[in-house]
Amino acid sequence: MWTVANISNFVLSVSAVLMLASCNYKIEKKQLENIGPISQELRQSVSYNQVKSEVFRDKCISCHGNSGGVNLESYGAAFQHLEAIKKTVLKTKTMPKPPFSGLNKRQLEILAAWIEAGGPEKPLGGGPVEPDPDPVPIEPTYSSIKKNVLELKCISCHKTGEQAGRIPLVTKEDLLNSPYDLVVPGDPDESGIMIVLEPGARKFMPPKDSGISPITEEEKNAIKVWIQNGAP
Repeated sequence: MWTVANISNFVLSVSAVLMLASCNYKIEKKQLENIGPISQELRQSVSYNQVKSEVFRDKCISCHGNSGGVNLESYGAAFQHLEAIKKTVLKTKTMPKPPFSGLNKRQLEILAAWIEAGGPEKPLGGGPVEPDPDPVPIEPTYSSIKKNVLELKCISCHKTGEQAGRIPLVTKEDLLNSPYDLVVPGDPDESGIMIVLEPGARKFMPPKDSGISPITEEEKNAIKVWIQNGAP
């Protein structure tokens, strides 16, 4: 039989739980409000392919590709991690991890709209479906290699102020004038950047514990041909 003391303690316990839940809701709401209002139009038109093209490909897939762990390269795989994406990117903002830069306002809006809509594969409002972004072909030119390889998998660490800042890879001059002979025009076999990409290299890059997807054979071949051509 309940006593007055029991009832009082029960009421206090329930009040504490409700206050905590209210507090957590306010914190979550404030964190999501930092993104700004998400329009109904965007919620109705957003699709996985748009998120993949404008957010995942540039900010996430260098780590969350087919190399294992959380895969964001296909709709089915990404949808399985919808709550984790919401928590780590929109709430706690622990993703992308440093030294990678965070999402800009437009990217946050697209991602938030997609999650609020329930993570649809196709737009909820119907209409045209944005095509699956084609794989970006890597050309044996410095501009293509920088955009599609170095910026996604290397420069976040290899720039001033980061853990590998003593070997910068930000500009073409960084590669050509490096005391480590990173690029020896015409001779990829003697170029340091090619040596560290080979399996079994003493300082294999990207490091296996970095979480960054390895350089693909296509990417490696583009770098090799660029160097063979004299690194123009």
